[in-house]
Amino acid sequence: MEFIAARLLRVQIEHDTAVNVIKRYDGRKTLFYCDPPYPHESRGDAKAYSFEMTNQEHVQLSRLLHQVKGKVAVSGYECDLTCDLYKNWQVHREKPKKAMSIKKERQEILWTNY
Repeated sequence: MEFIAARLLRVQIEHDTAVNVIKRYDGRKTLFYCDPPYPHESRGDAKAYSFEMTNQEHVQLSRLLHQVKGKVAVSGYECDLTCDLYKNWQVHREKPKKAMSIKKERQEILWTNY
């Protein structure tokens, strides 16, 4: 427990929108890891998240991420929307695995701008 307490001394938890946090901390030495709610077309469970994002919100997030000075990694499942939003980024494919809400194997993707 002491290790956990010591580690949390250097952690800052913020309650704000992703857009505000990204704008606040953007810089050439910053790495943003974004794991937004996956677009509906890429998953089988329509109620997987307490807070959902519309396709338009995904577009807005992508536009902001394309403008940052820092490095960005975005995780998700492959679908037309995410492939279009991050089409010029590096694509890293995870080994397919079964998700809790889906019986078939799914492949998670990590899009990076570096």
